[in-house]
Amino acid sequence: HLIYFSQISDMTRDGLANKALAVARTLADSPEIRQGLQKKPQESGIQAIAEAVRKRNDLLLIVVTDMQSLRYSHPEAQRIGQPFKGD
Repeated sequence: HLIYFSQISDMTRDGLANKALAVARTLADSPEIRQGLQKKPQESGIQAIAEAVRKRNDLLLIVVTDMQSLRYSHPEAQRIGQPFKGD
């Protein structure tokens, strides 16, 4: 039974990773996101778009950053406009 559970876990993990990648690619290709990245984070409208996509796809969170790691969306609104610092 342990092997079967492990296989299901791996398939679930892979499925979630594929879903996250598909959402990320869709957002990256979105004209609204691209236009928003030309504005200041708080004026971009990206937070509203990311939140709608998050809800529609039943995701925990979506964080959008520019190429300099400046946050344009975040579940904690006070972090929008701040640099992303990952592990």
